[in-house]
Amino acid sequence: MFTLEQPHIHYIVTLLFTAHILGDFVFQTKNDAAHKRDLAVLIKHSLMHAVLAYVICGMWSVWLIPVVIFVTHGLIDWIKDELTHTVKKPISLFIYDQAAHIAVILVLVYLINIYFPQDLQIYWVENLGTLFIAILLFAAGIILILRAGGVIIGMAVQPYLHQMQIKNEGRDRGLEDGGKMIGYLERLLIFLFIFMNMPIGIGFLITAKSVFRFGEVSNPENRKEAEYIIIGTLMSFVYAIVVGYAIRWYILELLGMS
Repeated sequence: MFTLEQPHIHYIVTLLFTAHILGDFVFQTKNDAAHKRDLAVLIKHSLMHAVLAYVICGMWSVWLIPVVIFVTHGLIDWIKDELTHTVKKPISLFIYDQAAHIAVILVLVYLINIYFPQDLQIYWVENLGTLFIAILLFAAGIILILRAGGVIIGMAVQPYLHQMQIKNEGRDRGLEDGGKMIGYLERLLIFLFIFMNMPIGIGFLITAKSVFRFGEVSNPENRKEAEYIIIGTLMSFVYAIVVGYAIRWYILELLGMS
């Protein structure tokens, strides 16, 4: 019977998910993301995902992993690209796209359990233990906090940013990529505070950011800017806290320390 509670099944899902995170948010370049209509770019991106999934899983006899990932990833990304101009909210398309990839991972693991029941041994776990998965998951957590978080929060606040640009006639008064870097740093600090079991540090971080932004948000003329800052900050903090605690809990479970 297939259940996610089986240790090896649990590990395979985690490793495939980590491979997907690395492929989409680390090894995919901006040029790749912008030119998925180019068949060569789409094939290269899908092949990279297939190789990452195969190598990270370390189940050398299970040829189904690279084949399924290669075919489905290319198909899902092609469909996403075709729908780009028809979906009004980019974040909705992003969520549907990621949900489809996760669904494929779950179906793939189900098929592996049925057709390769004798090949569920994971090379890396057999030789390095669950610490390998814990380290990989920690790295995936940082990627989710920084890169994926930046994409998600950026899409979520895009409508508000558009309203501010209209007010300011398209002028951006901030540093180039300054907001992105601030978001990266605050989410990284939250992630580290959670792993060090220092949630009080999150409170100090919120206070510090409030002090730094006080001059900008206290001016009544900057109401849109103030609301944009507050919305973006709260989204960033909530996202980082939820992902941070989820990753921490799972790693402690893997290492038997919960």
